[in-house]
Amino acid sequence: MKAKNLFNKFFGMNKTMTDKTVNYTDEMVEAMVADYSDSPTTDTVARLASEYDKSTRSIVAKLVREGVYVAKARV
Repeated sequence: MKAKNLFNKFFGMNKTMTDKTVNYTDEMVEAMVADYSDSPTTDTVARLASEYDKSTRSIVAKLVREGVYVAKARV
């Protein structure tokens, strides 16, 4: 057995690259983008976070990745 395979077996790293965990379904993303596009506020982000049981940072990161998040202007 190769050393890498033995290491992975010992430490429980038997997952392959195709064993991805999906955090957001396509339907969730579409709904989030639509809700945020209608009302781009921090309240909307907080509501989405509680609705999907995610952190606000996770929601913001997903919205940024989708290209719809508008950051607040720094003072």
